[in-house]
Amino acid sequence: LKALVDCAWYVLLTPFVIQCTLATALAVYLLTEAAVGPAIVILVVVLGVVAWLVYNKSNLEKAAVIVSMSAEALFANGSMMCLVFGWLLVQVRKCCAAPPPH
Repeated sequence: LKALVDCAWYVLLTPFVIQCTLATALAVYLLTEAAVGPAIVILVVVLGVVAWLVYNKSNLEKAAVIVSMSAEALFANGSMMCLVFGWLLVQVRKCCAAPPPH
């Protein structure tokens, strides 16, 4: 959470960077295996994601500010932090619980 306060912009961009990097690596691998068609499709999708990020840069910067302020509010209010993490724990337990017998 501390990273969300200090560098929210980078935290928001990290998943896109990882996905685009891995997709580009997959496209290069496919090109070495002579699968040109799928490689081109993957590269077009990667370029589309990069174009979308450039187009929405100002919106992403605004989102980074909001995420940073939200994380700061969590640190400032201990009871809210307990409530948020308690809710997350309940959700994880619901997801991981065994399904009811039929």
